[in-house]
Amino acid sequence: MKLVIGGNPAFRILLPKKPTPREQFAAEELARVVKVSTGKNLQVDHEVKEGVQYISLGKTLLAKCPDLALGDSGYLLSAKEEAVTICGVSDRGTIYGVYDLLERWFGYRFYAKDCEKIEIQEDVDTGELEISFKPDIEFRTIGYSKDTWEEDSPYLHRLKLSGSLYSGWVLATHTYFQILPKDRYYKDHPDWYSPDGKNLCLSNKEMRAEFLQRMKELIAARPDADFMMMGQEDTFEFCDCPACRKAIKEYGSESAVMMRFSNEMAREIASWLKETYPDRKPLTLVTFAYNKTYAPPVREENGKFVPLDAEVVAEDNLAVMLVPYCTTTVYSASFLDTKHNEKTSRTLLGWKAVAKRLHIWVYNVSFDNYMYPFCDWDALGENYRIFKNFGVQFLFQEGNHETGYDPFHDLKIYARSRLMWDSSLDTEELYSDFIKNYFQEAAPYMAHYFQGVRECWREAEQKYGVELKSSTYLSNREYWPEEYLKSWLEDFEKAKKAICECEPERKKVLAERLLRESLSPRYMMIHLHSDWYGDRLQTTIDEFLADCAKFGIECFGWYHNDEIIRDPSKKRMFEE
Repeated sequence: MKLVIGGNPAFRILLPKKPTPREQFAAEELARVVKVSTGKNLQVDHEVKEGVQYISLGKTLLAKCPDLALGDSGYLLSAKEEAVTICGVSDRGTIYGVYDLLERWFGYRFYAKDCEKIEIQEDVDTGELEISFKPDIEFRTIGYSKDTWEEDSPYLHRLKLSGSLYSGWVLATHTYFQILPKDRYYKDHPDWYSPDGKNLCLSNKEMRAEFLQRMKELIAARPDADFMMMGQEDTFEFCDCPACRKAIKEYGSESAVMMRFSNEMAREIASWLKETYPDRKPLTLVTFAYNKTYAPPVREENGKFVPLDAEVVAEDNLAVMLVPYCTTTVYSASFLDTKHNEKTSRTLLGWKAVAKRLHIWVYNVSFDNYMYPFCDWDALGENYRIFKNFGVQFLFQEGNHETGYDPFHDLKIYARSRLMWDSSLDTEELYSDFIKNYFQEAAPYMAHYFQGVRECWREAEQKYGVELKSSTYLSNREYWPEEYLKSWLEDFEKAKKAICECEPERKKVLAERLLRESLSPRYMMIHLHSDWYGDRLQTTIDEFLADCAKFGIECFGWYHNDEIIRDPSKKRMFEE
């Protein structure tokens, strides 16, 4: 079976008569890559014409509809002599099916916004295919730079990401006060809120009735949504009124009180939707396992976790979003590693005993130290396999979304997006392939730098017992010795020399990638070993700040705002 014969296309693209924007994008991507690879244009039809071979995209007359069990991102890809058909359960799945085809037939790979690979071919011999595919994580999201927060962007589609944290949600994140805003209700109903005003009082019957009514109003306005968050506020407190204290004592924990409340809402909403909107797409309600409700409402029996009682077991339409504690979870180790992550392991296993559906919100940066490497590379693949085995439906990974920069930024996004799609992939091969194609002539030196950073952190963990948490303060001279940092700066100098002979436009792109990547070791060297610069320190700081400005970087950590960078002395940002 050949897609292109003698340089001429043997197929046309077939779209539905009224394609959705995503189906239209899928056709454009297919045509774009074929054009780059072969130099030929694929024509597009909206009706089947006799004697024409088609690559059918979406729900056309030729489509083979996939099993609904493949979920939002799943698709069926069939390549036969008479036709190629790609159809997702959703139109988003159709896009992913197109990328599957492009990867198989044209060696397509998307690495970053300005970096993709397409093999140049003349005759494209494809062979027959019959693939039914569902990714390991159905809804895959990342919160890093502004690009990762856009909706339906080519960037997210090419990474096979489902969208942003808010894609497909009626409401997302901390929503108690979005559902019952204090400025609307607090004056007349202060008892609906906790005594300190920081959360809702889940024991209040009147509050629960209004909460349910508001949920119905919000859901009715978003018939296309997949999820609705019933999320406690971003505080460390739980309602401390007498009724809630009594409930906590009676039911066993704050999370038990929360689950009873969430289950009540889930049952009521399920009944209401069945009666009022019987044809609506399935809606999953979600509640937070976070801060005071982090610990699952379970007890241990014969080495296994069991729910405290039947009332805390999540309803079928209720998922639990677990946020592994930033102060306890060691990210350089497996989440089920009982030596380093005993609490996280027990929490995961406990919530798995309570809820069929788990959502996960993890951290991918040290919030105090954006400019320092977050070395979770060794455990990354294993943690994604854990998520798959636990049946995680939705995964959000929070990084530095203030400036969109941290060390190995594009590699972090690439590796995570690929592992969410297929957790069986070899992480070392992912890292190596990215560095080779992203840095090109400079790749050997960037690979040496990348491995050097990982080796340095392993030594710090073993020698000093430091643990990689999203709250770890990484700026310690002992963790990052001067000899390591100097060798990494040498790697960048060698890398810059390696691209000197590249043609001008490619050299410009590679030079910018190297410059951005160099910001981390330069910052660390100034921050930790400023005495090495002697009289050149101020000049070095000025040059560093000027380069940061080129990428819009105005802060270096959660508490390091742009006022520090505008400090006339410029040295204060490098003080402990």
